[in-house]
Amino acid sequence: MSSAARGRTGDDCRSPCRTERRPVAAAMSRLPGALLALVLAVAAAGACRAADTDTGAATGATRLRVGVDGQDPPMSFVADDGRLVGFDIDVANALCAVLKARCELIPSEWDALAPGLAGHQLDFVVASLSATEQRRALVDFTRAYYRSPGRFVARRGRLREVTPETIKGLRIGVTSETTFDDYAAANLSSGATIIRYSTQPDALLDLLMGRIDLVLGDHLVLEHSFLRRRSGAGFEFVGGPLTDIRWFGDGNAVAVAKGDDDLRELLDRAVADLHENGVFERIEMQWFGYPVRDLSGDLVRAAPVAAPAGGAP
Repeated sequence: MSSAARGRTGDDCRSPCRTERRPVAAAMSRLPGALLALVLAVAAAGACRAADTDTGAATGATRLRVGVDGQDPPMSFVADDGRLVGFDIDVANALCAVLKARCELIPSEWDALAPGLAGHQLDFVVASLSATEQRRALVDFTRAYYRSPGRFVARRGRLREVTPETIKGLRIGVTSETTFDDYAAANLSSGATIIRYSTQPDALLDLLMGRIDLVLGDHLVLEHSFLRRRSGAGFEFVGGPLTDIRWFGDGNAVAVAKGDDDLRELLDRAVADLHENGVFERIEMQWFGYPVRDLSGDLVRAAPVAAPAGGAP
């Protein structure tokens, strides 16, 4: 997809949003353990909530602070001209248009998004978050706006499938503090070495350089930011899609602070509106060229990968 194609999608997607690049909960973003950081943020959130008179549409305010990733093409990234663009950016703008809200899009470190909600520095997050049970204990989700499975990418011909035997001794790159990180740590680490990166582009660069053997990530991101580009010409998907809802959730959804039911319900209806009024279809076709509302097909509770015999090499 050319850089020129990476614009906004039609008048329905243009809300009066502005972007500001500033850290959210930066002091918490690199603490050892995202869960600890989030628990600390939740503990401090009560007083902040009472003092905050601009916490979103649910309280009658017209300004909403929307957390986005900003480093995850084609979902959310900074274009050559400095604009924040991407699939999730267009979805966020479209949601704000439905809500008739003035939005500020705030690019944040991935592991600062949930603490930003808990500390009420953000009102909601549009960052292709998988609605897993683990995350539901920390934030609340709307209905899914799309579903995309996990996939492995490797150099073409490197291996045909991903099994305990084929990955033994290999190096697998994942983005840290993601569902892919959780899955790999629980199911793959006894046979392979898991290498964690701050961003997926960093992992893909090491894959290109031969420093790792596979990358585990989101189907859409891997396909459109890598495999369809010249740099990904010698690589391919390996194995089938990963759709186990225990690890990958039941879809990618908008996140709000735990207990913010009013805003969650407003956003839930807004997501439904985008699906019904054709706006979401225009966005997905603009960025991907095919429907992405459910790439996973039937979600299944697949058995996790078993540990290879003999344990770690």
